[in-house]
Amino acid sequence: MLLWLHILHIYSSCCVLVLASHPGDTVTGSFGSTGGSASGSSSSSQLPFTLPFDRTSFNRVHLSQVAAADTAGGVAFWKLDAGDVYVAMATTSNFVALGMNPSTPSMAGSDIVACHNKNDQIVVRDYMATDYGTPKEDQINDWTVVESGTQQGVVWCVVKRPRTTCDASEDMQIKSDTTSVSFIMAYGLNAQNSELHYHGNNRKFTSYVFNEAVYEATLSEQTSSQQQEESIYTATITSPVSTVSSSTTGEEVCSFHRLPESMRTTNKQHVIGVVQDHVITAAWEKDLTHHTILYACKQDLDTTIPSVTDGGILDCALTWQYCSGDWLSGGTIINDNEGIPVGNYEGGTISVILLRHFYNPNLLSGLQDQNRWRIKYTPQLRPFEPTEINLQTLQLNIPPGRSTVQVYMPSECSQRTGDLMIEQVRFHMHDYGVSGRLRQIRDGKELAPIYDMVAYKRGVTEAFLVVNRELKAGDMLIFECDYENTLSQNIIWGERREDEMCVIALKTKGTDIIIMQSEFDSRDEKYHFACTTAGNKYPGLSLTKSEFEARLAFEQYVPPVCDSASANGLQRFRALPNACPKGYHQPTTAEECQSVHPDKEMGDCLSWGRESPGPVTAPRCFTRTDMDDVFCWKEDGVDESPWGKTLVYCVSDSSPTVTTTEAPTPPPPTTTATTEAPTPPPPTTTATTEAPTPPPPTTTATTTTTTTEAPSSVPKLPIRASVTLTGMTKDAFDASKFIAATAKTMQIKTQDITDVKVVEVEATTTSTRRSLLMTNLEVSFKVAVQNMEQAMEINDRFGDAVEKGLFETNLKEAGITSFTSISAPNLNVSEAQDDTSNPTTEMITTTNTAAPTTTTTTTTTTTTTTTTTTTTTTTTTTTTTTPPPPPPPRTTTISAIKGTANSQVPESGAQFVSALVAMAVAAAIAA
Repeated sequence: MLLWLHILHIYSSCCVLVLASHPGDTVTGSFGSTGGSASGSSSSSQLPFTLPFDRTSFNRVHLSQVAAADTAGGVAFWKLDAGDVYVAMATTSNFVALGMNPSTPSMAGSDIVACHNKNDQIVVRDYMATDYGTPKEDQINDWTVVESGTQQGVVWCVVKRPRTTCDASEDMQIKSDTTSVSFIMAYGLNAQNSELHYHGNNRKFTSYVFNEAVYEATLSEQTSSQQQEESIYTATITSPVSTVSSSTTGEEVCSFHRLPESMRTTNKQHVIGVVQDHVITAAWEKDLTHHTILYACKQDLDTTIPSVTDGGILDCALTWQYCSGDWLSGGTIINDNEGIPVGNYEGGTISVILLRHFYNPNLLSGLQDQNRWRIKYTPQLRPFEPTEINLQTLQLNIPPGRSTVQVYMPSECSQRTGDLMIEQVRFHMHDYGVSGRLRQIRDGKELAPIYDMVAYKRGVTEAFLVVNRELKAGDMLIFECDYENTLSQNIIWGERREDEMCVIALKTKGTDIIIMQSEFDSRDEKYHFACTTAGNKYPGLSLTKSEFEARLAFEQYVPPVCDSASANGLQRFRALPNACPKGYHQPTTAEECQSVHPDKEMGDCLSWGRESPGPVTAPRCFTRTDMDDVFCWKEDGVDESPWGKTLVYCVSDSSPTVTTTEAPTPPPPTTTATTEAPTPPPPTTTATTEAPTPPPPTTTATTTTTTTEAPSSVPKLPIRASVTLTGMTKDAFDASKFIAATAKTMQIKTQDITDVKVVEVEATTTSTRRSLLMTNLEVSFKVAVQNMEQAMEINDRFGDAVEKGLFETNLKEAGITSFTSISAPNLNVSEAQDDTSNPTTEMITTTNTAAPTTTTTTTTTTTTTTTTTTTTTTTTTTTTTTPPPPPPPRTTTISAIKGTANSQVPESGAQFVSALVAMAVAAAIAA
């Protein structure tokens, strides 16, 4: 069994893959430190404009970014006073936005304010990002404009809102000025477009606190008379020098470090301050350092694992195997009356693993990093040690579709803790968790939620969130986890990523209780609870089903009616990954798709995927951010697409329908007299006489095409591919087994994989203390594909399989096991032939009337002659209306014990309580 804290390593280990697979949020920057830069930005370029507002009253640390040509840029400042938060922004574009995220520096979960230039009038809008892509505009706009303007091509604004708002579910509540916040600034890639759109590289972030005096006091190395009296010491941990890989867009580098002997005393000591900065700043200055963290180890790995040495690089996977949860981060702020335990006592921290997470989206080479940690500690113990109460269930059975699991902390448990302050909370689920909330009931009446997380994303929204909520003895808590199970089978509790969890950590002090678990046993019809300490100080609790469920008949909380401080923009469309959420739909006609970008050329991508096996998986109206921000219309596209690096355009259901009296004509295709493959999109038409006409509005078009052509067809052509197997040597590699596992992963035939070659390389990392050589196996091979779309699909599928562990599973099942991790999966998509290399020309013409029930069939025959092929194409188009599918049902599930494969169920309720407590205690001790 493994306690959830041991599993929270996920939030740092998966982020690169999560973000890389969703192009709407490929942010870069430094996490947890500003590196001493006066601007908080590592960019050495100066803004191409003079600040139009007075910045002197704002925080010193801020965000600024200049585009490569040094002609475009953006900047954002912030500050707090007693009641409000202020933001000042300026840009050469027509919108600039600042996101505040209480968790990681990610778009998902960010509270965003944006200033838009609407016909030389500055308007402020309020957004909440629930995922990557275009954020959703808040129903309640809490921001007001203090001052703003446009001058000499610069758009600027100073805006404010209350620190705590009525709209708590969509606004970050700023209850403390000493808590680390991730700030993310972005401005428009298209300087003429004032609506929110994909920002590309026009973004920057940092993680900091509003109260700079608190943080800078921690930075100070001066020793006060009080420090001298208290014997405060400083220990320094320095990472090895590492060169950021230029063969992958993201990586983690870990090193092992013994704490100095003065910290490893048998008597407990307290860490009271931590500062992290960079000794070698080259990678940081190019925004490649995403974040860094120290993980606590209760043993010296260099004495038990031959490959591990003090100060040397090691496999990051060893962190989760031998060490516990995160111990210190660069942004940790420790209150004066608190201390974080350290020392060689039973269960104490005596060594650490230092993890550095790098992003390198542009594959820059030769950039080095070395960071340094200065840790203040004292033998004089502080009054309080932060305590984490873990509220969870170990019994999950999640059905397909949407469902909610409830975990309970009954009033008997809060009687044991007594009155306390819940200072912060942290959510944890796996890939199928989508949202959650912590509810509080007192005297039969529900209070406002302690925290309502409207958008959960594994590994991204898992930081501690400030709540400062009083818990009184006798209160009941209900933690709810919302899941979207996209499988056709139930999901159970487990430590694997494909399993699920439902856990929330409550950070507090003043209690020794750290474990709270709840389950329902369908055999004895009782609810069983564990509410105890690591040493099993308290017995378990049991309540009959009728007795406990009677407590659930409380008066439910009714949210207040909130007023907007400013008008919202009545958001009409968004660009999101995979599919459109409730309240939005993907455009159903070419003109509706064009309406989301009236100033951008829309390509006709109907031919994409025609040669690919299986059903169409491309969306209808979309953009590819890895292909110069391509804007495509594909008439036979699907509502939900698995494609990565793709944003689907979603139009609000309340938007007026785009209608025309006659079929509009999209941009004409390029005419050419050769069969050479041009670059998509739009696909090139050979010697055509008429541009295709789009289908009617508010309808869905089904097209049947019959093609007669010469025997020539598009052959499969090999493109280069590669992947790295860490810790493996040539003699442990089998090419035939690799081909079988890779073909299974890519869902292609084994004969499509050829020319497999392997090269042993030594991954050398130099350290001031030692040098460690680790052998990797670089595998290169070729994959036969028919066109660029198939190449992109295989590339996305391969990358997702590596991220989710499926490729590792397939390799091991095939008999390749002598590797520690997999990195740098890649297909050279640009080598694939263009879809239009097929000389077949398809002409589709559809006419329509305004009545949605009208069906019109038009047949067009076109004969096209080239130097090699004569083609006759007959196209029949049938247009019918298709109503949108109903939303999936939402059910509430209370976990029941039914002898699932992930646990051993005791024979009786009494035995169950005893076993539940024993499992919880064992899990806490193990972590």
